[in-house]
Amino acid sequence: MSAVEDNTWVRNFLPGWYAPEEKVQFARPNETIKKASPRSHAKLYQSLNGADEIRVMELKPGNWDDGLCASLHHCSMESEIGYWKKRPMEYTAISYAWGEPGCDGTIDCDGHAKTITKTLEVALRHFRHPQDSILIWVDQICINQRDEEEKTQQVLLMGKIYGLAMNTVAWLGEADSKTPGSFDILSEIGVRLQYSYRIRCPGGLTEAQLPPGDSSLWTDLISLLCRPWFGRLWIIQEVVLSENLWIKCGPHVLHWDVVSNGCGRLVDAGIIGWLGSLNEDGPKAANTCQAFRQLLTQKTFNPTYLTFRREDIFTLLKTTQHALCSDPRDKIYGMLAMASDEERSFRVDYSSGYTFSKLYLDVAIDQTRRIQKYEHSIHSLLSAVEASQLEVTIPSPLPSWVPDWRPDRRRLSQPLGGGRTYTGYRFCASGDSETDFELNPADNKQLHVQAHEVDSMVDISDVFLSPSLSYQEPASSNRDLLSCLDLSARLKQYPGSCTVFDAFWLTTVAGVDEAGDAPAPHTFAEVFSVLIDATTGRTPSLPGQSYTKRQQLPEGRGRLTPAHLSTRSIGTTYGNALSAFQAAMSGRRFGITGKGYIGLFPCASSRGDRIILVSGCPVPYVIRRVGQDQWRFLGECYIHGMMNGEAIPADGFSWETIILV
Repeated sequence: MSAVEDNTWVRNFLPGWYAPEEKVQFARPNETIKKASPRSHAKLYQSLNGADEIRVMELKPGNWDDGLCASLHHCSMESEIGYWKKRPMEYTAISYAWGEPGCDGTIDCDGHAKTITKTLEVALRHFRHPQDSILIWVDQICINQRDEEEKTQQVLLMGKIYGLAMNTVAWLGEADSKTPGSFDILSEIGVRLQYSYRIRCPGGLTEAQLPPGDSSLWTDLISLLCRPWFGRLWIIQEVVLSENLWIKCGPHVLHWDVVSNGCGRLVDAGIIGWLGSLNEDGPKAANTCQAFRQLLTQKTFNPTYLTFRREDIFTLLKTTQHALCSDPRDKIYGMLAMASDEERSFRVDYSSGYTFSKLYLDVAIDQTRRIQKYEHSIHSLLSAVEASQLEVTIPSPLPSWVPDWRPDRRRLSQPLGGGRTYTGYRFCASGDSETDFELNPADNKQLHVQAHEVDSMVDISDVFLSPSLSYQEPASSNRDLLSCLDLSARLKQYPGSCTVFDAFWLTTVAGVDEAGDAPAPHTFAEVFSVLIDATTGRTPSLPGQSYTKRQQLPEGRGRLTPAHLSTRSIGTTYGNALSAFQAAMSGRRFGITGKGYIGLFPCASSRGDRIILVSGCPVPYVIRRVGQDQWRFLGECYIHGMMNGEAIPADGFSWETIILV
């Protein structure tokens, strides 16, 4: 059954309050608007009166080919409607991606020819009713985009605008041949995986009554999740704050709860790693699912109103780092409506004098003060920093210790020492030391930390962008794994009591399981042992390599081979190991230190960079000398054998001040 307009098939599976209507209901003008005289002004935009006033747009009826006609109406966000909620009037808020730069579309608004993006023009034609006006709020028209002061004031109201709307419609764009299947499979996933735990992929999909792994429905889903709307920064607050959100793609409609539930189930069932490996767009779709899984933890249902858990601004910035926006300042401004009251003190300022670099520095300075106030670790700031490879040719205007939230400078790797979402398994590389740092009071651009140099880098791989750990033709498929093995094979023994083999495979998963919430299970060792030998063609491939009994059975008599990794029992372990491997390796370099340790390092690292422990921080970091007593901060690293205080002598050592610039 297709999801086109009639969603009966979906409705049968969902609780009553989730049940989609056959078509989205847009808000209609009230009697006051219906009786209003046509506006006639020399200018389209009249000044807004007061901090709580907005404009809503009455979209006049018409057929598809008719020109778009509309009127703007002013209303206050403080007008009451109903007994429990304040709402200026019934209106539908629109969420969409602006599309390509340039305004190639037009709409007649109160007698003025208003230029709009082609994306919005097409959306409005789909929304327009043939007989009745509808009342909507859409930023491109309801905000005077040429008035920076008004934009600043209206951004502060975005939370109210979406939170008080009758409903919100998210426009994904025109439908294509893949849209019906992608809507159907999202609906089905939420139902089929409702009571499921982790699923072996792809073999376990049909057992869960889902399409087989070679079904085109899975790539249809990837195509849907890679549409521009899903990558927008502003949709995050629109999703979290909207009371009743609908997703619309051409004539196809789904309630947001169906979409978010489907994405969340994909993550919880462990399907997301497999989905991300299907084609070149897979990783992007996987990131979208991970992000929406996070949104599920923030938005909760209340019998009388929707509420959401407000976060500190830094947590929001970390979890939304992959979201895109055209103005880099919006990375901060787009989160303010969801931030805790204490942290909504940053001024919204779109003037040319208040650059993104000033804003990002102000946010970082504010974070250091909060860390000192609440005696937290400076790691909460440093963990958000990863020097970009772009800085080789285009230096950042920010101090190296200040997170650069610009979309093209976002970190490529997932965090260490805090799970996939900064809340999981914790390392303790600096032992029980306490955080100790200060800002240079002269300009607040230098961060002085108490640290100790423990090693340096002597050999390093290229950056891993899409690391592979395949059991199918491993000798040719696992190029990234082979490059790591070539570096590690030079080691004859490993510092401490660990073998080179154990240090190797534990490093490639950064010491944690597929969820990042617990130490890596020893069952991973068998999977890596099989794949390593199949990749190199040697036995053993590394010093100290271990073999289980079933690996040592005669050929043809039950010996474990790469082909067995697709079977039910060991297949689940392989899938989990693959997820952990990809999460740890993506965006990082594999390397060897001067003392013979194996580690994962930031993408901008190179030979000669220093490795330090910072007082009170759970992981080591990489720095580079840029002056006599000044250092550039590159990011966090994983070094096996240093993550739990092993690098600290029994009698301790003295910390020294290192200046990060």
